[in-house]
Amino acid sequence: MSQGLKVELVVVIADDALDAIVIALLLHKLNGRRVAGLFRPSKLGVDNVGENLSTYIHLGFKQVKYLVVVDQEEMTLEEVWQRLESSLRQHGLPYTVVKMGERWRLYKVEHELLKFNLAVAVNDLETPFLKHSIEDHLIHLATLKGEISEEDLRGHETAKEAWKTILKKKKGLHEEIYKEILGGERAAIHEAFKQHLEAIENLLPRETP
Repeated sequence: MSQGLKVELVVVIADDALDAIVIALLLHKLNGRRVAGLFRPSKLGVDNVGENLSTYIHLGFKQVKYLVVVDQEEMTLEEVWQRLESSLRQHGLPYTVVKMGERWRLYKVEHELLKFNLAVAVNDLETPFLKHSIEDHLIHLATLKGEISEEDLRGHETAKEAWKTILKKKKGLHEEIYKEILGGERAAIHEAFKQHLEAIENLLPRETP
């Protein structure tokens, strides 16, 4: 982290550590003008989001912009939002929905110690997998770039399982996809990570040149 730069955005990874890598790459667009702190709490999952945010606030965090990334897993999107918002209420985090997309929402939260904006992105794509995670998005981007085919996905119930198997067969693919996220065609990146980018763009105001 660059000295003299203030942490503006707190990113909370609610599930797999791989999310942290992907979100860090997506946040590279900040180009050093903004600094984000990434946290993966010990209590994971959508049901613990409220507790984790409340803990950070009571620890003295003063940042007013939070990004949370959660897996859809086997839940419906409706169930994800219900459980997330229940978690916020249970831990003294009353909220108002400011904006929303199909798989992201922007909240205004008013805790007794701090008022802040919270963007939440749900890892999920229209894929045949039974459980949804950040690997859905990596697989989709790799498919768009012609690196993998439908044949590579057959026989796998989860995106995590499919991605792990693919990487064993295609050495170095993860590095190629990470490079693609950093410097690849914006249209493909936006298609693969639409909800993450829209959540970030609505949480962080655009800088004037």
